[in-house]
Amino acid sequence: DNIDHYELQIATDSKFLTNLIDEPVIYATHITFAPDTDGVYYWRVRGVSATNSNGPWSKVFVLTYDTVAPNAPVLSKPLNAAVVTGSPAFSWLASATATKYQIQYDTNADGNTETYTYRSAVLTKTSFALPAIPPLNIPLYWQVRAADTTGNWSAGSPEYSVTVNPVKPASPKVSLPKNNTPTNDS
Repeated sequence: DNIDHYELQIATDSKFLTNLIDEPVIYATHITFAPDTDGVYYWRVRGVSATNSNGPWSKVFVLTYDTVAPNAPVLSKPLNAAVVTGSPAFSWLASATATKYQIQYDTNADGNTETYTYRSAVLTKTSFALPAIPPLNIPLYWQVRAADTTGNWSAGSPEYSVTVNPVKPASPKVSLPKNNTPTNDS
């Protein structure tokens, strides 16, 4: 292997004309890089022998540093203050740069995404049907938050309320005695 140390370059251009880091002597096989600003960064490394003979540069790798969360989604259905019968289907508009969402509801209108009665798993679509019927006849305050590919979560959307009425029961199906059947059995 004959590597004594490594040389690392990190730049804002793929030709390494504007190097942010040009470390000719690194003995570790990893470093921490904390850029000052979001953006695209290019990096490469090469091995250097004890006699300072440089090996070839590695393939150029690209790192996108992103600390900005997407905007909170805009809720679309059910409309705010809606009253629905049975478990509602929820939908919202996609948020630019978002790749995943979570919907939640609470019985309190506090706008806090950290307190909730129910929160879904991470979703990749902009609609959701609850897996079970939520609490009935009381306002539920629902909101959605969005995340991008780097895991930056948005604040929750402004809350909408929805009140869920129970589904009317179906007519019972009578089985015995059959209609118009004479009998002496009580």
